[in-house]
Amino acid sequence: MLNIPLGERLTSAVLGGLFGALIGLALAWLLGVFSQTLGVGTLHPDVTTWLGLGALAFALMGLLFGRHLGSFVGNVLNALFQFEDARNYAFLNGVFWIMLAVLLIGGWLLLRS
Repeated sequence: MLNIPLGERLTSAVLGGLFGALIGLALAWLLGVFSQTLGVGTLHPDVTTWLGLGALAFALMGLLFGRHLGSFVGNVLNALFQFEDARNYAFLNGVFWIMLAVLLIGGWLLLRS
């Protein structure tokens, strides 16, 4: 993972920012407007904040992981669809542990470099 070319990292960061903004928008919608699992939104998230944080988080992951970010974006989108399906509650427990592991590994790699 240390031998990823700079051009690939920058391209992944840009694409990660775009997809992160879309994921942030989807999360703001699910929390603020309507979710099949959560019902009518009772929170009032600031959409621009969710867009910015989603774009920033995925852009940083694109810089760290390069082209491997595509798999992570796919997994996050799949997690959103699975969450909205709401028939598989055991899945949510698995998503929590996977996200925690990804954050810990990413933080460890960031601190290590």
